[in-house]
Amino acid sequence: MLHRLPTLFMFARSGVPEVSVQGMVALRESGGATFSNAATSMPFVTRSLLKPWQFLAADVGSRDAYWAMGFASHSAEPAHIDALKILSERSGAGEADLICPRSWPLDPMASVAMRMRGESQTRLLHPCSGKHLMMLAACRHHDFPLKTYFSPDHPLQKKVYNLVGREAGERLEWFTDSCGLPVAAMSVDGYLGLWEKLARSNDPRVADLKSLWLANPRLIGGIKRLDSDLMEALPGRILAKEGADGLLAIHTIPDGSSGEVSATCFVKVSAGYNPAHLGLALLSLLQQKARSGSLTKTLQDLCDYLKSCQEEWVPRDQSLMLPPFA
Repeated sequence: MLHRLPTLFMFARSGVPEVSVQGMVALRESGGATFSNAATSMPFVTRSLLKPWQFLAADVGSRDAYWAMGFASHSAEPAHIDALKILSERSGAGEADLICPRSWPLDPMASVAMRMRGESQTRLLHPCSGKHLMMLAACRHHDFPLKTYFSPDHPLQKKVYNLVGREAGERLEWFTDSCGLPVAAMSVDGYLGLWEKLARSNDPRVADLKSLWLANPRLIGGIKRLDSDLMEALPGRILAKEGADGLLAIHTIPDGSSGEVSATCFVKVSAGYNPAHLGLALLSLLQQKARSGSLTKTLQDLCDYLKSCQEEWVPRDQSLMLPPFA
C-alpha cells in the first residue's frame, strides 16, 4: 500500500523532477472533519508515536524532568545521558536489565567521538532506552515482575493494551517493535482519535505528561531533531513526536482565550526517516489544507516556520515542488 501513496513533494532542477517523495498526511481540527491525501482507514505501525500512551499506562507518578526520557526517542547527547543515569537510579535498573538492542548514539558527533575513543555500543544509548527504564521503574512501583517486562503477557503490557485499545476505539494488531517491546498497528483515524481524547482529558496524569513534554523539548529528541526543533520554534503551542521509519505527529495547543481550536497532524513518509523530508511533508500537508480553507493561527505560524527552513532542507540548485503538480 505504501508504494501507492500520493506524492507529497518533489525536488526539481530547472523544472525537471529529480526526486519524488510519497506518503500519507492527515489533519483533524477538534470537532471537525479530517483532511487527508489518502484513506484514513489505512493502518500504520505506530512505533515511537505510541510512547506517550505507554508512559500513561505505566503510571510512574512523577513530574521530574528526567521522567521525560520515558517517552523520548533520544539522540544520546550529554543531557540525555545525564537524565538516563538518574532514571536508571530511580528504576533500580541498568544496562544488564534492558532488552533493547545495543546502539550507537543517534547524535552523529557523539557517535563519532565514541568510535574514535574505541568505545562500544551499549543498550543505554538506544533511542528507546528511556522507555525501557521507565517500564522497569513502573514494575517496581506496581510490584510487577521485572525480568519479563517486555512480554506481551506481562501485566504492564496488558495495561498498555487496555488503555490504547480503549482510547483508539478500534481493534488493534500488536507486534514486537525493533526495541523489543509490544507496539500497535492502527488506522490513521484511530491515531487522530487518540490525540483528540488526550487533548480533552482532565486526568492529572495527562496534565503531567503534557507539562513534561512542553518543558523538555530537547530531551524528547535532540539537536537537529524535527520534533524538538518545532517545539522550540513554537514554545508552549505544540507537542511534536517523531517515530521511526518516517513518522511524525503534531498537536497544537491554542491559547484558551483566542477561541482557536486544537488540531492534530499525522505524517508518514514512505521512504523512511529523514528529518528534512518529514518537515517538507508537514509543509505539504499544511499548504494543501490552506488551499481548501484557512489554517488556525498556530498552524499558520507552524507553516511559516517550515517555509523558513527550506534553504536548509532543499538541496542546492534544486527547487521544491508541492501539490498540485503541473
